[in-house]
Amino acid sequence: MIFKFRVLTVILSVFMMSVSCNDDLDEVLQDFEKASRDRLFESVEIIKDGEDSDSQKYSFTYDEDNTLIKFTDSDSDAGPITLLYDDDKLTNFKEVADKIFYSDLIINPYQGEYKKFVIDRIGYNGTGNNPDWIKMDLTDKENITKHVYVDINYDLQPNIYKPYLMSGGIVEAADQVLSPKEREAYFTSKLLAKNNPLTINFQNGNDELEHMYTIQYDFDEDKRRVNKAVITYFDFTTGQSPVADVTTVIYSYLKDN
Repeated sequence: MIFKFRVLTVILSVFMMSVSCNDDLDEVLQDFEKASRDRLFESVEIIKDGEDSDSQKYSFTYDEDNTLIKFTDSDSDAGPITLLYDDDKLTNFKEVADKIFYSDLIINPYQGEYKKFVIDRIGYNGTGNNPDWIKMDLTDKENITKHVYVDINYDLQPNIYKPYLMSGGIVEAADQVLSPKEREAYFTSKLLAKNNPLTINFQNGNDELEHMYTIQYDFDEDKRRVNKAVITYFDFTTGQSPVADVTTVIYSYLKDN
């Protein structure tokens, strides 16, 4: 009886420690998501194949309350996109969601091939903090649908995109859309991961690997911010040995007042 009591005590202690650790991790993640200035992007530069001449740069502007108020894209002739608010709620979400920088602008092997896509299902494993697999339905110009399965693995560091998306009210606005379409869905709480992806694999309906991305992050000393990400892409659809295609992303942040 004493032995059973001790075993039960150990089990409960381990359980409570586990809950405590998870709570601590959640607190760290929630703290990171707060829009302090030194966690907000000032600019993001995308460099293809290590060539500075083939780079694209996004720049972001915030007000004194750390609210994102506009951004520019060096590849666009449209000029700055201004975020509009009413009672602190983003009112031009569709325009912002269509233009703002996010990782899908780099990690999107089917871009240009299909006229629309639908996120059909999302799967969560482990802690449930991250979508580990996604089923997407891609429709081409002839209205033929292709089923794609995306498998994602993550690191343990907080999502570097979340602070600046939250500072613009983008996540909150996405969650208010009844049926978010295509890119809008990426910004919902359901799809916005807590951590950063390390590998992303795209498989077709026959479980054949078509595309693979690996991401390496260069963190600052405190592991609070990513200074650089190197994204390596492999295309397995050519019938030949895939050649690595490398994109480097340089992140700069606002100075903390």
